Amino acid sequence: MRVGQVAAARLQLANGDGPTGIRGLDLAPGLPEAGSRLFVPGVGPVPGSVAGSTPGSAGDLSMVVLNPGEETIELEVVARTSPTDGFVEPWPVVLRAGQRHVVDLGDGRLDGVGTFGIEVRTLDGQLVAASLVRRGAVTGAQRTGGNGQAADDQPTHGGADVPDLAVRPLTAVAARGWLVDLGERFGSSGDILAVANPSGSSIATIEVKVLAGRAPEGLPAVVELGPGAQVVFPLGAGGPVILAVESTSGVVASVRESSPSGSTAGVAVAVAGTEEWPESG
Repeated sequence: MRVGQVAAARLQLANGDGPTGIRGLDLAPGLPEAGSRLFVPGVGPVPGSVAGSTPGSAGDLSMVVLNPGEETIELEVVARTSPTDGFVEPWPVVLRAGQRHVVDLGDGRLDGVGTFGIEVRTLDGQLVAASLVRRGAVTGAQRTGGNGQAADDQPTHGGADVPDLAVRPLTAVAARGWLVDLGERFGSSGDILAVANPSGSSIATIEVKVLAGRAPEGLPAVVELGPGAQVVFPLGAGGPVILAVESTSGVVASVRESSPSGSTAGVAVAVAGTEEWPESG
């Protein structure tokens, strides 16, 4: 693009005819910019989504990173886990100019880890673009946990295969205000709102408000987030609702939705004038 401004999106359809048998439909927006630090909160395990994976593993999750510049860059893909899950060794990557690389997050490092966030950061301040890709075909039998309860992020849907394809571009922008527009979710299971504090030094106090509709049950009003921490709010099933996330400092908010028809995920909408760019890690 040389002159003017455009908006771009990618529509991806997989019908199961490929060698992996993946099925699903996904619409992902183009990245507005690259950054030296990119974030996505609220990434969940994918229990049993592919053959050979175990419950509580990362399943078929991968991170696609791209070097849009003209110099070689070094970067790390870092899993931001809860204190109870402990430290996860980052994935180091070296990219030549214009090179793209796929990082497999299902290599065992995240086995047993609950919901986590991902940060992609360059070690030399250069810019990088990244997207989180989740794909698989999960049967209803695989989507249940103990005592017949639905496993995290995996609704039960009889015994039929359920397509699961979702692409989430990572964002370089934090904001003090986010809007979350949720549609009808009566058939949903495992829907979450995730908020992460990308700062390495300051505490963020966040408040979740309902602008329209009925608030999801059990949604807390005010939460403090320490440096590098994230919080996950279960949304449950329900009717349409519009939520506002307000914070004393820049945070990143995203939504993950699951239903018998599959799943989707995306970053919330930042409120104009509240954006800020996190300091280098």
